[in-house]
Amino acid sequence: MIESIPLTKSGKPNRHAYNAIANYIRFLEKTGKVRRGQAMDSRAVIPTIKTESRSEVEKAVTEGDIIKAYNDIAGKGLIKKARQLAFKLLLFIELRGIVLYLMKNFDPNVIEKSYLAFGIPEDYKTKVHSRKHDTKRGYVVIFPKELVSDLTEITSKLKIDRFVIRKDRMFRNPKNAIDLTLLRKYHHNFFNDHALRVPDIPADVYRIIEFMQGRTHKTIGGQSYRAHVQTAVRLYYYLIDLFKEKVNII
Repeated sequence: MIESIPLTKSGKPNRHAYNAIANYIRFLEKTGKVRRGQAMDSRAVIPTIKTESRSEVEKAVTEGDIIKAYNDIAGKGLIKKARQLAFKLLLFIELRGIVLYLMKNFDPNVIEKSYLAFGIPEDYKTKVHSRKHDTKRGYVVIFPKELVSDLTEITSKLKIDRFVIRKDRMFRNPKNAIDLTLLRKYHHNFFNDHALRVPDIPADVYRIIEFMQGRTHKTIGGQSYRAHVQTAVRLYYYLIDLFKEKVNII
């Protein structure tokens, strides 16, 4: 079966297909359909295709590039609005894997509960939305309050799937398209560059920025997690106006 998987359009091994097969084998093992030894033997024949790392120069994206790409988003009506919202979320929340889930499952009531849960002042210019997984691991999303109305509308009126926000369908002119993963990189660089502007920011502020990107230990304690969220929201609160000023798409 592995040998029958065709190459991609660029002539390279199909990494996503290999990963899908490996994940399916893990599912079969987890659900008891195959024994662990069988699963390990099956995974052993699946090629591991590593992506080529890009230099910092290749990952650089400017405010002008972002605004040009945003203005070139294709579609009409709710489809275009959904793509614009996805673009904004990719830029402003930094959690790439959460955008599609948030657009499909947004619940305004969770925002108020999150404010209470984490002890966040209600007059903050940001909104916090969280989800609990089957395990203790979950996510906390921090984003500008201006996006709440669009999230509410899109979630209630449009059935969102990954094809709506595919890069090859999002832009009218391929020349104006940008790699959407670079929006996350821009967000990360912006907060790293401006973090020290925030008054009384803790010494581990750069670890908090990593936390905002979803990079945290599974075993983080509840008290530390709460403190991380409070610090992340305060950091976001002080810098979000400057962020929106530099990338004026809201």
